[in-house]
Order: sequence, then structure tokens, then C-alpha cells
Amino acid sequence: MINSEHQQIVPAHDSDSCIHTGFETEVLRRIEAEQGLHFTQEPLDVSSAEVDGIDRQNRALCEVYCHVGKLKKGHKGKLATDVLKLTYLEKALGGEWRKILGLTGEEAKDYCTGNSWLADAARVFGIEVIFVELGEEKRRELEVAQLRNAVGIAPPTSGGGPAALADWIESLSDIDEGLEDGAAQHDHYLYGSPKR
Repeated sequence: MINSEHQQIVPAHDSDSCIHTGFETEVLRRIEAEQGLHFTQEPLDVSSAEVDGIDRQNRALCEVYCHVGKLKKGHKGKLATDVLKLTYLEKALGGEWRKILGLTGEEAKDYCTGNSWLADAARVFGIEVIFVELGEEKRRELEVAQLRNAVGIAPPTSGGGPAALADWIESLSDIDEGLEDGAAQHDHYLYGSPKR
């Protein structure tokens, strides 16, 4: 279903097989099926830049960003890098190419299609933003993978199913999300005065 000129939604389906590190591959395969493309991952002879998927026959490039939840500055930077990379590679390869940015998170989709400077850039450069709905179970798996990467702890690995996973995610709400406010120690780090 197409929502606008450059925004599409690929519906979730029951045959998803991706787990933690396989999300990008699964998203690529879903976009291939929906768009009639065949992506490969191969070195590009025109650049040292790597792209998540290239379909030379149909002249299509694809970058995938698998993240659900609130976007932080680094996430927005990664999305901007993907837009720049797709635009650059089209010029380096020559001619017109479809430039696809595959996303799994609502927040990322809104940032890339809404009222941000990046959304404006994506429209100007002809980047197609395709949102892939993961479904509740796959979304939860991606959330767990993100948490594991962020805090360096593993989820339960045996039994319990979705309920145990939900309990584990809930238990993470007590984890401190970062350092104390660095501004409170501003004088210490700039001038060497004692910490407060």
C-alpha cells in the first residue's frame, strides 16, 4: 500500500524468520518481495562505501536501518549518513538509480518523511522511504536486541516465551540509562576544580 509519493508500507506477515542480527537481511528480503527486486551484497567497483543491497539489473540501491523507539542524536546521524550514501552512490555509479531507505521504526519513518531537514533532503534527492512492519513479536525481539547492545546484558534464553521476555524488558526499566548530568561537573572538567 502506498501512502505518498515516496512512502510505502510493507505489511507484516507470519513467516518472518529474522532474529537479532538477521533483521537487516529480513527487511531486505521483504522489500525485495514487495518491490520485485533482487538485492545482493557485493563490493562496489566505484567506491569503498558499502551498501546493504544492490540490484544492478533493476538499478536499485537499498540501505536498511533497523531500530524501534525514540531516536537519539546518533540514530539521526546514521539515517543522515544512509541518505548521503545512497545519493553519493547513485552519482558514483552513474545514471538514475532507485534509492531505497528501509526502516522498521515508526519514529525513524516519521523523522525521514515528516517535517525534518532530513525528510526534506530525502524528498529532494529522490530517496524512497519504505517502512516494514515487523509485527508485535518481531518488534519485541528487536527491542531486546537493542537493549542488549545498549546495556551489554542478555535476555532470558530458555523457556517462558513472550511473557518471560516481557517481564525481562520490564525489569530493565530500573537500569540507569547513562551518566549523571555532565553539566553539573562542568567546572571540574574545564578548570580542574573539585567535583560537586
